[in-house]
Amino acid sequence: MKEIESIWPFQELFVDPELAVETKRISATVNLKTAVNIKRENKTATITVEIFGSITEGKRQIANIRFANITKVKDPIRNTKRLKEKIVKKKLSELLSFLPDYLLKAGITVEKYINEREAL
Repeated sequence: MKEIESIWPFQELFVDPELAVETKRISATVNLKTAVNIKRENKTATITVEIFGSITEGKRQIANIRFANITKVKDPIRNTKRLKEKIVKKKLSELLSFLPDYLLKAGITVEKYINEREAL
């Protein structure tokens, strides 16, 4: 399997407006869920991965996130479950590499990540 193209066309971060009034930095937990759609063509596949979730401080929800990635691969793995697992793992890793920068601009530092089971 070889990745031909990968784009993040959809990136959203919604922060609670009351958070803007607070001057302290907030340490938060990021709760993530994923959804995957695979469209197979001749010798390629287009995989859409949506990663969404909430950001909480204790029991208080302070933000929501929603990101989507579209990846096109050549000679995809035939086993759909393994293909999903491999792509989701890779795209979560990519997201977690740039998500802290998004959140830092909103005054949120990440304390921990929780990745729930894949939601279909």
